[in-house]
Amino acid sequence: MVVGAVERQGRRVAADIDGTTVWFESADVALVPSPEAFASAVLVAAAATGRAVQVVEPTTRRWQAGTAKILRTIDDWWGWHAPAPVSPSRRRRRRRPKVLATCFSGGADSFHVLRTATPAPSVAVTALGFDVSLSDTARCRSMENDVRAVGGALGVRSVVVRTNLLDHPLHQATDWSYTHGGPLAALGHLLSDDIGELLIAASHPVDFPRPWGSHWELDSCWSSDVTIRHTGEQRWRAEKLAGMRHDPVVQAHLRVCWEHATSEVNCGQCEKCVRTACDLLTYDGLQGFDRLPQADVLAARIDGLPPASTALIAYQRMLERSLPSDVRAAVERLVARSEGTTP
Repeated sequence: MVVGAVERQGRRVAADIDGTTVWFESADVALVPSPEAFASAVLVAAAATGRAVQVVEPTTRRWQAGTAKILRTIDDWWGWHAPAPVSPSRRRRRRRPKVLATCFSGGADSFHVLRTATPAPSVAVTALGFDVSLSDTARCRSMENDVRAVGGALGVRSVVVRTNLLDHPLHQATDWSYTHGGPLAALGHLLSDDIGELLIAASHPVDFPRPWGSHWELDSCWSSDVTIRHTGEQRWRAEKLAGMRHDPVVQAHLRVCWEHATSEVNCGQCEKCVRTACDLLTYDGLQGFDRLPQADVLAARIDGLPPASTALIAYQRMLERSLPSDVRAAVERLVARSEGTTP
């Protein structure tokens, strides 16, 4: 797979990747035409299909060494045998401004970073075209309005990046849960004229050692001119939510849904929406989260879920905390029908 030369086209940067044009654009900042950004965005997806990545432009020694380590790690995890990416030569790293940015989706993990990281990030970068398809214009507009409102409330600069990356045949053929770390890191490379470090929020804690696309063993390896850092892996998501349950900005703008079963910001029916509401309820913190299903409907919503696999441990941990009797019984039924499923 060949990652072609990156070209700037007004507010857009683009490259040909195996005959398909991939682009990123932003009205908020001039994006850097970084070969590391485009190669990072497809590297793990290419490995999933057994393909090597060739970059026609020079990349840094730091990125080359890091991505070789990533491929060795995922080979150990998943048995994906792919050689290290190749570029024609190495270039020197550039000095970057000491500006800290974080990836921000509006979810619990990214909100936790924005609200608790020390030092606090001064830039929040959001991608439209990842969790929310660009074709879903209403939801894209809603998400952009949310992240800009959060930025305004917290005094953080919001940078919104749009991309067609997930339309590429490679990403259409692979599982985003395995491949999303590189695309998140790509956002940092694209902003490398403006930031020096990009934080990526942990999805799982270190004591739940599940291989995942964004992971504490992988994310720092994407670094090049910009340092990429994984953070938040010392806490379970429920603990993060507990610490933010009285935060009015989080209450007003928390966005956890990715299934989009309804037109609402959070559909209130999918496993992620239901689990988030249950976690908050165990800490008596659901009041104020009007975008999530409330206690009076949670038991029925839990009974409507399919067996849990990856999230089973989260429901088992819920039973160690306080829940209304009807919700507890529904969680117990979910755990019973989920045991023995394979994550």
